[in-house]
Amino acid sequence: METAKFNPQKDKAGKYGYTNADGKVIVPFEYDWMCDYLLQKQFLLVEKDGKIGMIDLSNQTIIPFEYEKPIKFNNYSEFLIIKRDKKDGVFDFQGNVVIPFEYDTVFENDWDKEICFMVQKGEYWGVIDRNNNIVLPIEYSFLSTKLIEGQIVVIASKNDKYGIIELNGKIILPFEYEYLDGNFETVPSSLEATKDGKCTLINLRGKPII
Repeated sequence: METAKFNPQKDKAGKYGYTNADGKVIVPFEYDWMCDYLLQKQFLLVEKDGKIGMIDLSNQTIIPFEYEKPIKFNNYSEFLIIKRDKKDGVFDFQGNVVIPFEYDTVFENDWDKEICFMVQKGEYWGVIDRNNNIVLPIEYSFLSTKLIEGQIVVIASKNDKYGIIELNGKIILPFEYEYLDGNFETVPSSLEATKDGKCTLINLRGKPII
């Protein structure tokens, strides 16, 4: 089925549907909202009676109408992050729940195909894999992945101090900085670090960059 031949439309009653180039109705005009960003995957995100679901181009329900906005996804992902009862969970495109709805926020990362998601519970962040196994415990107030010196590392904050860790939790730079972040515009693969009130550029070994 060639997606280029399909056109989303809205009827006079304000309902969304889908027609082909000849005007034949492919998806009936019964939806309150429609998003065709997943059209390359042959799916449509739609809203009905205030709930979000996902259908295919034959109008078969893939994800039931039980969910809420916002929805997070991209055309290169295997997953769809969606919300229910103010919690984020994750579906695959077969309609299976991959990550249960137990996190306040879920973000997908593309830096590892197995270690996929950064998650938040309450005030704290951690990392899980696609099977909901804990990779980094949910105990950090800040997490950010960076590619530094050819290595994927995690800038993290814990107990009001910043450090750098590997995905397996091994400490690269100890948690002794007031601030850490990548500063690639100034010096490639450098870190902007504040320690004891002094700001400087350092490398992954904590050595100043002159």
